[in-house]
Amino acid sequence: YLNDKQPDLPLRVAIITKYWKNSSGGGIKTYLINMVDHLEKQNIDVRVLFNQGFDTSQIKLSGSRFLFPIMAFCALRRIRPNVIHSQSDWHCLLPGVMYKLIYGCNLIHTFRTESDTKLPLIYSLFVSALVGRCNHVTFVSQGLQYNVQESCGLQFKDPMITYPGVASMDASAEELADFRFKQKIKENDIILLIQGFTSNKLKSEGAKIVIQSLVHLVRKNPNMVLIITGGGIYLPELKEYANHCTMNSNVIFTGDLANPFVPLHLCDIFLFPWLGKSGVGNALLEAMSVGKPIIATSVNGQGVAEVITDNKNGILVEPDPESIARTIELLLSNKDLCAMLGENAKKDAHDMYSWEKCAETFLELYS
Repeated sequence: YLNDKQPDLPLRVAIITKYWKNSSGGGIKTYLINMVDHLEKQNIDVRVLFNQGFDTSQIKLSGSRFLFPIMAFCALRRIRPNVIHSQSDWHCLLPGVMYKLIYGCNLIHTFRTESDTKLPLIYSLFVSALVGRCNHVTFVSQGLQYNVQESCGLQFKDPMITYPGVASMDASAEELADFRFKQKIKENDIILLIQGFTSNKLKSEGAKIVIQSLVHLVRKNPNMVLIITGGGIYLPELKEYANHCTMNSNVIFTGDLANPFVPLHLCDIFLFPWLGKSGVGNALLEAMSVGKPIIATSVNGQGVAEVITDNKNGILVEPDPESIARTIELLLSNKDLCAMLGENAKKDAHDMYSWEKCAETFLELYS
């Protein structure tokens, strides 16, 4: 086919991504795994072309970001999809554009990551040329759309916001008891939780601010512990920082967990100290889904503020140790406020953010 028109065939969707199962992809990985699962439940033929991770049922393509587009294009020629959905990076979008120009298909691109600097003009022109070939462009938050428009100097026609979904999981009494035992958490400990802030620079800097806040808090609450989950590249740096602040006995680093809902069900307060301007975060939605009181940092234009309404389903604070410490003390002294925030968060998570709704949105674009 030499144009965008496709015959009336069952949908065969090729998803091109850097991160897939068993990788350090964090929220991107979680988003895609859940979305693919719900697409397959609709009997959609989905093939995932990925660069990092492990999954023998899908197509792994090794190589640099310059070799990956060529390998992905060759894989697309074998698969012959009528829909291509690329994720985040230009080297995931490029093979989709190449395939569309030669064979024709419906091409969707989803932006997932932000840039903290204005990108060079030549790069912006290159990305603009690629995006111009897409049938649809989506963003995982409004804040991310603004960030991409500002950093790349791009304007988009009819972009869509496709928020992630959330699927809450239970944790058995045995799992909770085993976690407490392994992490040496006492029954009367006050538990603060940060999930997955060890693989991103802006997230790790946010975690450092919370560690600083502990310096103020443990004087009154020596039984307070901060759990930080995840095994990303900034984990050693965060451990060293906790030791530098003499908080190593009050900060627990768990590494990657098979069930992240175990510490979620145990914690008293969930913290989301994200310093970036875009993105929503699966960990944030998961905390909402189990009805935890949430404290999130507020940065101008931040995607978190699209999900958290201050003093309704969470509390937004300035990203400084004193503000975070004061808000933690406020919640610890006000159980009614905690209950109200948790109930509203749980309701919003179930009413507004579901993988079924996410998959339905993309099915409409694919069709």
